[in-house]
Amino acid sequence: MVSWLLLAALLAQGLPVRPDQGGTITGILRDAAGKPLPSVRVAAIPQEGDAAAVMAGQTEAMSALAETDQNGRYVLDNLPPGRYYIAAGRLDGQTFYPGILDKKDGKTILVAAGLQVTGIDFSMRNESQGRAAAVGIFIGVGGSPTMRIPLDVRVEGGSKVPIFSPRGMAMLKFTPVGTGTDVLLPINWPDLTFFSPPPDYRISVQGLPDGFSVKSMTYGATDLLTAPLVIPAPVFNAQTAVQMLSLSGGQAPLTLINVPAGGGTAPAGPLSIVLSANVAAAPSGVLVAGRVTTGARSIYLSGVPGMLYSDGTFEFRGVRPGRYSIVTLDNPAARPVVASVVVGDRDLDRLEPLQTPVLPIGTLGVRPSPGGPGPSSIVPLAALRGLVSDKDRAEPLRGRVFISGGFYGTSTDLGEDGRFEFSNLLPGDYNIEVQLFRRESVKQRVTVGEDGVSIEMVSAAPEADAAR
Repeated sequence: MVSWLLLAALLAQGLPVRPDQGGTITGILRDAAGKPLPSVRVAAIPQEGDAAAVMAGQTEAMSALAETDQNGRYVLDNLPPGRYYIAAGRLDGQTFYPGILDKKDGKTILVAAGLQVTGIDFSMRNESQGRAAAVGIFIGVGGSPTMRIPLDVRVEGGSKVPIFSPRGMAMLKFTPVGTGTDVLLPINWPDLTFFSPPPDYRISVQGLPDGFSVKSMTYGATDLLTAPLVIPAPVFNAQTAVQMLSLSGGQAPLTLINVPAGGGTAPAGPLSIVLSANVAAAPSGVLVAGRVTTGARSIYLSGVPGMLYSDGTFEFRGVRPGRYSIVTLDNPAARPVVASVVVGDRDLDRLEPLQTPVLPIGTLGVRPSPGGPGPSSIVPLAALRGLVSDKDRAEPLRGRVFISGGFYGTSTDLGEDGRFEFSNLLPGDYNIEVQLFRRESVKQRVTVGEDGVSIEMVSAAPEADAAR
């Protein structure tokens, strides 16, 4: 019986550096047949123990993140000097350069300050196709759910539960006793749904922030710090299962629990994890904090990971003066939320980042820029306004306008006056494509500044008219 887990995964990015300090890695990603792969995520991951990566604080996160273009080409820029693995594809089954699935067998690339490493081409394995999706936790395979165990995670003293930090995402690791594949689960996932018969698991917690540790982990009377999680195999109640299938329209997974028949064992209660916290004093500098409401699992301040808690609150401590962007990028069910701020000599502690339709090309947000003493403030997000004109004919243009960037994208109908607008954008580069009725598409790359931008795109006459 195979055990498996569908996992909500995150995209992480490490500390940014100035362009004159960082290096660049470029290459082409292909499939097994040698065909370029567009729109695939590629990341640079610091080699464990690399001195430069340790100094930059990047040993637990990706240092750069990119997406291949239509020709399969990727660019990983602003990398601090050091050695990196290059990984492509889904986060729960990445392919590592030069084309293997096990990171320890991958080749590392040496990056020097201000230099570009080119020609890092490789083929992505079929196992890395697609993207991890957050649709639920299912341990064991076959039949209907037989048991659901709630997860109860808390910090002693009533402190908030951290789910993300500069060390990455806090995860529960399930290791099957005997044979099987380890599975990972976000620490704040609500429950586990088991199918009969599941294996026994040893459970550990990884990725907790500095100062946090596991004080206790129990399931009923079982101490899971010393013993495995043992789920009894209840007697399958076929009649109940048929009734449940009928109620659900014959679709699985079911939301009801199949109560064990005589001889089965009922759940022993929640799987309880208590964390202890001994957090060091905050470094000198300004506090940047707020709340997100989109179920985000990671958050960054111009590429630097911050603290995110299970209640949606976040914080960045010890922030120096300058202009920064706040970005989330890991909830596949929702768009990222972003904010643009100027940090001065006062805390910003009530931020509410706004949802954005798209992120800029080649970056998860604007790089921090210097700033002097003065008040801290929130910078309004930018807008891109456009006009599609037809100088040869007076007829109205009909079509749809698409905007894309490094991640995500959206579209809108072209107005009767030929105008369109996209709002809540971070500064950066974006691709605009206007698909017109009975005409060729019009494309343009646009740079959006902090104050937004207005553009005009000219449509050529239809082929039939142009031939006259």
